[in-house]
Amino acid sequence: MNDNIEIELLLTNIQKSLKVYSVKELNNAFKEIISNKNYNTEDVSKVLNLVCEHFKITLSQLMSKDNRGKIIDAKQVAYCLLHFNLSLSVKQISKHIFKNWRNSVYRGINRYKNINRSIKEDDIFYNDYATIQTKFKLYKNKSK
Repeated sequence: MNDNIEIELLLTNIQKSLKVYSVKELNNAFKEIISNKNYNTEDVSKVLNLVCEHFKITLSQLMSKDNRGKIIDAKQVAYCLLHFNLSLSVKQISKHIFKNWRNSVYRGINRYKNINRSIKEDDIFYNDYATIQTKFKLYKNKSK
């Protein structure tokens, strides 16, 4: 019985919203709410902080538009950790966390997928990823 009341309330609120907003605006608001609920912000913050700590950069540097040197490596490691360990989509990472183009996230993930450990830079990237991943797994095990 309580579910019926909630459904009635939902439909009433949708009806009121459609008087103020277009269908497209309301639909976009629903999408925004749904996509923000699909990941644990505490875990995301922990990953970002571990990356910053490992690369000895600030969170603002990691989130900046700067794409040079160790900052791009840090970003790409963060993209991979968020994608492979927290199962976040490329869209979620680019739109909701880093607020950048999806192509940047794709490049970081593809760098890991196509890694060639015989290349020095790739081996360093892999080791950075593995080190931070281990720290994150330890954090997750402690928090259980």
